[in-house]
Amino acid sequence: MTIIVTGGAGFIGSNFIFHMLNKYPDYRIICLDCLTYAGNLSTLEPVMSNPNFRFVKESITDREAVYKLFEEEHPDMVVNFAAESHVDRSIENPEVFLDTNIKGTAVCRNTHAFYSGPSTATPYQTSHLSDFAHVHFP
Repeated sequence: MTIIVTGGAGFIGSNFIFHMLNKYPDYRIICLDCLTYAGNLSTLEPVMSNPNFRFVKESITDREAVYKLFEEEHPDMVVNFAAESHVDRSIENPEVFLDTNIKGTAVCRNTHAFYSGPSTATPYQTSHLSDFAHVHFP
């Protein structure tokens, strides 16, 4: 199983990555994060040398970069933790929230739909965070 985790350098995303690599050591986990104020690459230091982990510094709003990553990795699933959520920042610059939270999510969704559309055996599927409610973080 190959999973792209967006926003994986943030608090929740990094803990999800740690959990998945620990519980499913044969899974390939790709972290896609542009390292804004919420992301910190040093958080991922414990897994950077894991051969089943890859970090990609790109934005989910960059359609070309996301398509390229899908071409390279052929993910089975995308788990999206990339989001702008700081209220003060939304007042200062609401366009950033629209770009990341709406456009970025649409780019990931459309890319996944394109690569797993009717010509493949894997149908497009979305997952809500509550689908992972059984995940217990340390």
